Amino acid sequence: MVVDGSTKETGIVGADGVPITNEIISTDDGTTRLTIANSCGRNDMSNVPRNLYPDDIGRNNLPQIPEVTPDRTRVIEFVRAETENGGLPFDHPLQDPWAVKIDGEFPHQLDLRRVSMLIPRPGEIEHWTIKSDMGWGHPVHLHFEEALTLTRGGEKPSNTEDRIRKDVWHIGQMSGDVKFQVSFGEFGGAYVNHCHNTIHEDNAMLLRYDTNNKTFRQKGMGDAVAHSGIVILPTPDPKPNGVTYVQPCALPEGKSGIENTGTVSDCTSGQAIGEPANKLGKAKQNI
Repeated sequence: MVVDGSTKETGIVGADGVPITNEIISTDDGTTRLTIANSCGRNDMSNVPRNLYPDDIGRNNLPQIPEVTPDRTRVIEFVRAETENGGLPFDHPLQDPWAVKIDGEFPHQLDLRRVSMLIPRPGEIEHWTIKSDMGWGHPVHLHFEEALTLTRGGEKPSNTEDRIRKDVWHIGQMSGDVKFQVSFGEFGGAYVNHCHNTIHEDNAMLLRYDTNNKTFRQKGMGDAVAHSGIVILPTPDPKPNGVTYVQPCALPEGKSGIENTGTVSDCTSGQAIGEPANKLGKAKQNI
């Protein structure tokens, strides 16, 4: 580490021919010298360990959460596509190219009336593969839960990611696709998964997913029912004169075998909810 104002030479010469130093006088106390612990080049002893798990359980340093067979798998692609089926609250008059698609179906921009994925029960485990098309880079952020990174580009990830709990992953041509394992907790509700590139997220490159627990199950169904009695939360529609609530719909590809979603109907994949702003109708992929 090179620090301006350092006074003690390390014996290492920088690219500009100036000796590199690793000691600096404290700005609070002129009689005290502060030492930079790690120097550069051959004196740099820092390293990333084989993995980042605590080795205090005597089990060959195994991860705290093991990889298991999932209840379901999903493929989520962050794509550039000709689609103007965004909506509440993204009522754009323009055509924005950033969209998300589930399990190979049509791409969509965010409309909070559209539930892209349902997670039926707390504790269920899913494996998600997040992808980018056409080489675009996307820092993908999963709200509400952290997940274990399993693979990157189809291979074992680096020590900084291998089975490490994260909620943001960079995907794209340079970094590859990512597969992770996630288990959802008992807090039922509506959440989002989105690209954290500000331009992309501001132009509706998000999806809504809903988790359920017994609080949100229909009256009389009970908690013993595995994949029925799902209740999807209404969508708030804020306006200057107050907030009203509208009934959402669920994408068929996001239900993963869930037959009964109560009073919530299916969305039509690839179509806007209501009249699309630019009358495109069906989405066209990969422009």
